[in-house]
Amino acid sequence: MGVQFEIDADGILHVLARDIKTGHQKVVTIKSAVDVNDADVQKMVEESQEHAFDDLKARQWVEAKVRAGEVLAATRKGLAECGAELDAPYRQRVEAAMQVVEYALATENPKTRIGDIPRLKVASTALDEATKRLADLMMDKAMEALLKKRGLI
Repeated sequence: MGVQFEIDADGILHVLARDIKTGHQKVVTIKSAVDVNDADVQKMVEESQEHAFDDLKARQWVEAKVRAGEVLAATRKGLAECGAELDAPYRQRVEAAMQVVEYALATENPKTRIGDIPRLKVASTALDEATKRLADLMMDKAMEALLKKRGLI
């Protein structure tokens, strides 16, 4: 089976399908399902440009929100696994940083589904900083478990 496509100057798609063995062929013409005039196209382009900044903010919020969620989940897991080995002031500092991230996430407007991006980024960075010691402890435990599994310690 061979297939050829051609789009003419009017934007109409012509498809030629040919059975190579029998030589039988058929041409199908496909017109646009949407008939839009030039003025409407121009209006759509202008509207898309108007909403581009909102779309960018929405994307930035979603990306920051996803990252914050991942950091919160990893921190909760770390506290569950290693919390008993942490001194109380440090654990409280981590929990406070987590709460600041959660407050920043709560700034999301239900209508726009966008929140305070700079606030969330600052809160997430502070949580990253606060959890460095916890991350080191988790890494040490993981390495120790791996070495024990391989019989090296």
